[in-house]
Amino acid sequence: MLPASLLALLSVSLSASSTWALPTIESHSPQLTPSDFTPELLNGTWLVEFFSPYCGHCRHFAPTWEQLYERVITNGDDESHDNVRTEGIKMGQVNCISEGDLCNAQGIRGYPTLLLYKDAVKGLEYPGQRTYDDILHFISANAPPPPSPAQPPSSHESANPPPAAADDAITSDTTTSTPSLVVQTRSSVDPNPHGSVLALTTNTFTSALSAGPVFIKFFAPWCGHCKKLAPIWSELASNLAHKLSIAEINCDDNPSVCKKQGVNAYPALYYYKEGYKVEYMGKRNLDSLEAFVDKVTAPSVTEVESALELSKASQENDVIFLFIHSDEDKEQLDLIHRVGNTLLLTPPFQILTTTQSQIRSAYLTAEEDYPVLLVFKKSVTSSSAASKPISALAIHPTTSAAQISTFVEKNRFPLISELTSENFQSIMQARFDPLIVLMITGTEPRNAQEGQKILANAESQYRLRLEQHKLRSKREVLWVHLEASSRWSSWLKGMYGVKGERMIPSVIISDHSKLLYYSTNKDGEPIEVSASAISFAVEDAVDGKLTARNSENFLERLARKLNNASSYIGDAFVAHPFRSSLIVVALFIFLIYAVVKIVSEDIGSGSGYRPDSPIKLTGKARAKRRLD
Repeated sequence: MLPASLLALLSVSLSASSTWALPTIESHSPQLTPSDFTPELLNGTWLVEFFSPYCGHCRHFAPTWEQLYERVITNGDDESHDNVRTEGIKMGQVNCISEGDLCNAQGIRGYPTLLLYKDAVKGLEYPGQRTYDDILHFISANAPPPPSPAQPPSSHESANPPPAAADDAITSDTTTSTPSLVVQTRSSVDPNPHGSVLALTTNTFTSALSAGPVFIKFFAPWCGHCKKLAPIWSELASNLAHKLSIAEINCDDNPSVCKKQGVNAYPALYYYKEGYKVEYMGKRNLDSLEAFVDKVTAPSVTEVESALELSKASQENDVIFLFIHSDEDKEQLDLIHRVGNTLLLTPPFQILTTTQSQIRSAYLTAEEDYPVLLVFKKSVTSSSAASKPISALAIHPTTSAAQISTFVEKNRFPLISELTSENFQSIMQARFDPLIVLMITGTEPRNAQEGQKILANAESQYRLRLEQHKLRSKREVLWVHLEASSRWSSWLKGMYGVKGERMIPSVIISDHSKLLYYSTNKDGEPIEVSASAISFAVEDAVDGKLTARNSENFLERLARKLNNASSYIGDAFVAHPFRSSLIVVALFIFLIYAVVKIVSEDIGSGSGYRPDSPIKLTGKARAKRRLD
């Protein structure tokens, strides 16, 4: 049994962990919980602090947060910041000790963390110093634009004013009426005026993001790939003078910024726009970089005036989102523009809007008088997008930007995607955790085309069965083709056991997030390379009827589980430091007690030699002793 003193200590410790009041940080800003987090953030722009009352940095930052909150809610006069706007910004806090699950869901790894949300869509993490001035300017840069005051027409103005000039188009009603995370107008800011690379530091990083769209290189001076990219990066800046800011930051000199931006390899290239960022994963030559810039700086949403324009767009894009609405649906149109500005993702797709009755009647019935977002995807055998929408989302007054964003992200991939190094991350690590049907063929054009057709027919059959039974797939599915060139051979062998040309063509159904895959049907036979066999195998995989295989060996799985366990323990300490510390102390005391107990019992048992202890003799020894 444990000594009474030790029992008393453990009793006091455990009771303290359950009955002592949690420390608090006094604040007048709203305290958000899982029940009201999303409803509150659905409307407007929010700056949210995730904190722990045990965190020394949080306590030190608390007066600054309170001062910022008072400034924001009153929008008061501040002589030292008379040009700073804070209208339209809301502020709130989440206590990660009492709301640990909410903080985990938001990916919080340290305290305090400041995140910007726009209509419940998580945007930029505040990257700068936690000073009043720096955060206030960050808030101002991300405040929604003020509504344009109505200007009564002058007596000499005509009833039908001329259309705006091209340079004024960026400040049209669509843009000014849509609250955005960072506001930039072409008339007020000249990006990259000198055609040179802007060198950023910890102190200037936030202001660079606030100034407008910017393409940033994160590098280390000792990195060979960084040195090779340097002249190309300078040439890119020169070619994009007055078009886009090109910048770089030395991660050796500014490690905190690079860590907050998730940089773990050099060089890392990120494009930032309106509080959102996308990592460039393509080739690092000038042509590829310029093509990427052309794509992300193109208008995210385009209005079509006729069926001819729609047909032309469908020929140029594998995926089209068409928002059909009326002139009265301004709020819903604002949501579409807002989502378009945030989805700087690959593969490329286009969002179109229209109010044309001819287009509406082609796709909607007379009863469907609400705004709707349709998805069209180009077939492998067709030169234009399908005439029938593949999916649809009704946009009601209660529909949020987050719901639209999720719908677009799940439907942005073509019917059949070609797996490349550029889109590998977006497909294999898609945030909605899809099953990935991987058709692996040889590199001969004839083999690749035949594989794509088989895969397209399998997708069509799978979708048709769902439509006939009026079902929704229990799991999102992506259909992907891969030409098994030499660059993919080691990856295919290590991940899926596809070894050499003798196993090509092959079909693999990958559950990549779990590092599992299916290569056989429910009878244990390899999945046949035919449309019907593939579609039924996918259906069985979705229903959990197939036996999965691991992409990792035993040692790799063990290492990953140990790593996950250590991460879980670390997260537990972050979320519940007081209780975790008490448990560790209790275990440590128990360990010491156990060691002392074992040693004392060992000594007390007389197992060691003592001069005065009696000696036990064997039978022969006793006989010899009697003879003596």
